[in-house]
Amino acid sequence: MSLITVFTAGFASVFFAAFQSRCVNHGDHILATVNSFAIGIGSSFVWRAVAADGAGWAEVLTYGASGALAVNCAMWAHKWLKRREK
Repeated sequence: MSLITVFTAGFASVFFAAFQSRCVNHGDHILATVNSFAIGIGSSFVWRAVAADGAGWAEVLTYGASGALAVNCAMWAHKWLKRREK
């Protein structure tokens, strides 16, 4: 499995989870609903892409790094969307 695939799956998984947290904490029902659907779809891709083939240390570290980047990107994206609403 390509490390790019692992990174993309990990980034999407953590991004959507972190974005969901921000949506719920700020009472954004519509964004939380849409994002929840994205989490479900993304989770199935993560299981299919990462867990099905097994993972070595390179995949584990790549997945972890993608999550660290994704959580910060999600926080920035939520803040950006909220500013646009004003």
